[in-house]
Formats: sequence, structure tokens, C-alpha cells
Amino acid sequence: AGRRKEDDAQDLQAAYQELLAALVRDYQPLGLKGASVERRMDLDSPNHLGRRSVSLGGRPVIRLTFDNVDQLTRVRREVQEVLGRNERRRTDRGDGYDLATYDAGYDHAAAASSSDPMDSLVDMREHDVPYLVRASIDLGLRAGCWYTMTPAPTGGVLPTDRDNLRKGNPKVLAFDIECTKAPLKFPDAE
Repeated sequence: AGRRKEDDAQDLQAAYQELLAALVRDYQPLGLKGASVERRMDLDSPNHLGRRSVSLGGRPVIRLTFDNVDQLTRVRREVQEVLGRNERRRTDRGDGYDLATYDAGYDHAAAASSSDPMDSLVDMREHDVPYLVRASIDLGLRAGCWYTMTPAPTGGVLPTDRDNLRKGNPKVLAFDIECTKAPLKFPDAE
């Protein structure tokens, strides 16, 4: 059983490498800078807080990186077409398609056995996060903090005092009261 798990892990790793190579080959001319496999917690998974899910560090996802937003939108459009084709193919075959998670008894090797590695793509996440929000998350910038920015030698600017989390003085306090409303009616606080 142990040897079987090792073989499955190696097959899965080989399938990821083949998919990464296909993504770079197909989308580098459109501006793809890089592709890597990372593990992220899938909050849609029914057992994302389970012991196995936590010990694995989340489900494997493919991260694509770009130099600018234009490149991202061009590749996103192409990948959405691939995902649409894959979904239609699964529907036509009558596969009871559930998003495969690392906890499920999902046969990754069978899913990756197609001649085209792009057939194994099933979903796209975080493609609709605005660029400024994504850049702030990646750089560790938080709202309401003051940062000192210095020019980077390669162009652009970088924060130099990430550990200094001085808070800005708020001038406005705003809040939202949640209430329900009937269709085409103004919300009623009652």
C-alpha cells in the first residue's frame, strides 16, 4: 500500500509538471510570466478543516503570474474557453462532475491520462480579484497603515518598512445596517 501511494504521488507530480509545461508553452506568447503548483485551503471543500486537509496544507492549485493586467486578461479569456470545453466534454460524457478535492477518492491519474494536459483543468479561482487588491495582498500591504515606499532598482516602488504598522488617524466612520426588502421596494428596518 505504501509503494502504491508513492507511485500515485509520482504520477500526480509528473501530471502537474506536464500541465505546467503545456501552460507555459501555450500562454507564454500571450504574456504568461510563470506557472507553479501551490497548496491553498479550499473553503468550498466540505472537510477543509479536517485533519488530512490541514496536514496536506490545502489542495494543489496552479498559480499563473503576469507582468501586467493586460496579459492576465488575455490568458484568462483563453483559459476560460478551455474550461468551458472541458465542462461540456464532462457533461456530454455524463460524468457526475464534482469538484475534485484532495480528500475525495478522486483518481487524479485517470483525470490526467488524456493526451492533452489542458483537459485536466476544472476550475479557475481568484481571476476576478482586482489588480490593486491582488498586488496589495501579495506585497503584504494593509489598509489603514502608513508605509514608506522607495524606488526599486528594476522599476516601480517597494515598501521599505513592512514592520512599521503605524495606523492612520480615521476621519470618517461609516457602517452598513443589514435589512431585508421585498423585490422592487425600499429596504425596511422593521
